[in-house]
Amino acid sequence: MENAHHLTLINTHLTCTFSRHQTVRLPYELRKKLPFLQRESVSVIFGDNQHEIKIVRPGPESYHNEMSVNKNGTIRIPSEIKKFMSIKEGDVLSIFLFHNHEGLVLYRC
Repeated sequence: MENAHHLTLINTHLTCTFSRHQTVRLPYELRKKLPFLQRESVSVIFGDNQHEIKIVRPGPESYHNEMSVNKNGTIRIPSEIKKFMSIKEGDVLSIFLFHNHEGLVLYRC
């Protein structure tokens, strides 16, 4: 996989909303495009700055913050990320896709 610092991001023009259950629901059209989002485990990690969350396919070195994607495309955001980014219920996150389709980034709007 390419170095994440050199990946070009594609704006999907899609958003998701942080729920009271500490989750986000990814839109169906995005889940359909990305096979790793179809009811598998994903790694939810801090992005490169304080305004982004990366969701990627778990790799051999990703042994923390591994979350399941449920049948509705909902993913739980870990407490430490929620606290660090000061995310609260109702916050809208813009969705950007890695150009190689190996992950996505959620930016706080």
